[in-house]
Amino acid sequence: MIGILKKLLSETLGKSRQSGKFNLRETDFGLVTVEIGVVQRLAERAAASVRGVRDAILFVEPGDKFSPFKIRVTVTMEQGYSAPKISESVDEKINDVLNFSLQTARVPVEVRISEVTRTAIEKRKRVR
Repeated sequence: MIGILKKLLSETLGKSRQSGKFNLRETDFGLVTVEIGVVQRLAERAAASVRGVRDAILFVEPGDKFSPFKIRVTVTMEQGYSAPKISESVDEKINDVLNFSLQTARVPVEVRISEVTRTAIEKRKRVR
């Protein structure tokens, strides 16, 4: 229930806050732009692929003159993992994906651990 509420809240906030474009670079053929939603989806998939991350809610914000945008990630972490290592892995994974897909320079990523949950335990089979 809480996961559904978080997802609904992130989608509602995301639609109102996550609209627009970022200018990546000027080329001989014109200006290269990317929609904020594209950046958000790429970064969410990257964060969710990190081992020990149960759920990730992500916001993309305008950056400064050094970076076209910055990313804030709120993570639900599984029990038994290190929060500093999860934060570092999420940051690295997001930047690797964005660099590969959009050829961006390093983007500032702020990672917050909002909750620690138990890992799913497989049911033991009875032996007769």
